[in-house]
Amino acid sequence: MRTAKIDARLGARLLVAAETTSIGLSPPRVFNRDILSYNGIVNNINTPLRLNCHNHHRHSFITHDFPKPLAAAIPNNIHGARLPINSIPKARLPVGHSRNMLATKNYKGLFSTELISPTIAASLPESYTIRALEKGDFARGFLDCLRVLTTVGDITEEQWNERYDWMNTQGNGGYFLLVIEDQGKIVGTGALIVERKFIHNLGLVGHIEDIAVAKDQQGKKLGLKIIQALDFIAAKVGCYKSILDCSEANEGFYVKCGFKRAGLEMAHYYEDPKSNGTSHRLPHDHARAHEAPANTRNSRREPLIGAMPLDRFVYPSISTFADCGSYVNTAAAIVNAIIMFVTFLTTIPALLMPTSRMWLKLHGYLVFICAMVSMVIGLVLWFDTLKTRSNLSTVWAAQPQEVQSLLQQKLHCCGYLSSSSPPFFTDSVCTNPLVAAQLSGCVGPFSTLANNFLDLIFTAAFGVVGIDVALILCIAMLVKDRKEKARYRHIDEKSGTAGF
Repeated sequence: MRTAKIDARLGARLLVAAETTSIGLSPPRVFNRDILSYNGIVNNINTPLRLNCHNHHRHSFITHDFPKPLAAAIPNNIHGARLPINSIPKARLPVGHSRNMLATKNYKGLFSTELISPTIAASLPESYTIRALEKGDFARGFLDCLRVLTTVGDITEEQWNERYDWMNTQGNGGYFLLVIEDQGKIVGTGALIVERKFIHNLGLVGHIEDIAVAKDQQGKKLGLKIIQALDFIAAKVGCYKSILDCSEANEGFYVKCGFKRAGLEMAHYYEDPKSNGTSHRLPHDHARAHEAPANTRNSRREPLIGAMPLDRFVYPSISTFADCGSYVNTAAAIVNAIIMFVTFLTTIPALLMPTSRMWLKLHGYLVFICAMVSMVIGLVLWFDTLKTRSNLSTVWAAQPQEVQSLLQQKLHCCGYLSSSSPPFFTDSVCTNPLVAAQLSGCVGPFSTLANNFLDLIFTAAFGVVGIDVALILCIAMLVKDRKEKARYRHIDEKSGTAGF
């Protein structure tokens, strides 16, 4: 009789653990002792947590291992002696989480604070807090934070409340939107959408979406904290994998977060119909409405010039130094070109008149002038390379979005000084604020590129000077040769041997 009571009590506890775990929740700690001692049911098998990264229609899967959910480890024969669900004490269920919403919800946000990683919360700066999304976050700038990522639309507070209430009730615990708040303002957000499946023992799959950090908060690794917090929630609620869309160029960032590539996925995007969240509904009374315009994923527009040569846009941009007056004296370069052309013209009579030294001397003087002008231009360019970093900010600011985006892609950087100063343009490299915050600003690589470009110019100028010096020496030798020949002819004429 005592054994039967123990088995019934243990069966009830195991059932509660299975019920709570099957909806994506960690079993209550109170059951762990009995379950661990029940014929070694629980083990330490690892199950992959996967991330899928895509580039246009291609996705690269990245995996991250974490302990296998408890529900998958419970033998099926235990469910054969299931107790009625209403007989389970509600106090032993995690607060606010049950398959049939049995427990009473007593927290403000979309989910319990127990799902917030204490480690992540403690690692934030002093005035920052990480928590679940609340209805009052409409007034705290939640939508403004999302606008950093993509198009949001003109959402009224009434529409906000309707969507929030839907997530909070019909969602049945499937929506885990968290925010980072600083002094009453939302500065970062991310979402984990839990999908319930029949496969993998009614397994759960987490979809990580909408990672956004306010522009003035980028560079503080808040996006990394959000990813880690969502990863913690996914493991906590029992997901066997999580999926995230990112560009292939950003795979390295997620590898640093502990993930790894695991495969490819194809995608097909639809242009119409475009949803406003209310007019188009899925054919089910409780179906989820379309949450964003159909082109949301494509809102990060790729510049049309992305495949064009770098020098077609970058070098003309750098060449605007010549138009600024203080960098390269364009007039001097034009004058030098004119002098070079005139110098070339003087070679014609100098060659046609083999005994004339006047044209050779004039040609030599002009070559010397060309050498001096070229040297001055080269020196000016060389001095400009010493202050390129400070001067390029003007050049960068003057460029259109397409050129700045092309520079970001070719130089693998975001923004100028940083991703937020000035703000970056979203493209295939800087796909979102999280990734952009991990990359350096373009000032360093752009300065290097500009210096290399200017180095080519002043090196060529100094090379021309070297050639001019060689020409001057040749002209001097030729003038001396003609002078000596003229002297010998004069001597021969005096001695009467001019005809020999």
